[in-house]
Parts: sequence; C-alpha cells; structure tokens
Amino acid sequence: MSVVLNRAANFVWKKVRSVVRLLDTTYEKGVKIGGKEKLALEGRLERLEKLPLYDITITPKTVY
Repeated sequence: MSVVLNRAANFVWKKVRSVVRLLDTTYEKGVKIGGKEKLALEGRLERLEKLPLYDITITPKTVY
C-alpha cells in the first residue's frame, strides 16, 4: 500500500503536487446526493459526446 501512496504523492499537475492520504473508512451503500450538492458536482463534469457514460473528465476544486 505504501508504494501506491508514494507513487500517487509524486504526481504533479500544473506545477502542483498532489496531496495523498489513506482513507480507511467504510462508506455506506445507497447514499445519494441531491439538490444543490448534485448540481455543484455535475458542474465539474465534462462528458465526451460520443461516450457520455464512459469518458468523463472531473475538474478539481480550486483550493487556496
């Protein structure tokens, strides 16, 4: 596991190094978001017209 975390921590995009941490919590099944949360998330998705269900680019949140 440490090899994977170290490898991911070395990724750089636009001169910004990624922040990596291990999440060991279990997520509940069937949890859904709606309303404003869903619209905010979908606003960050870019779908390829030819493969709208399979080719999705997620624009990361800007954090400063």
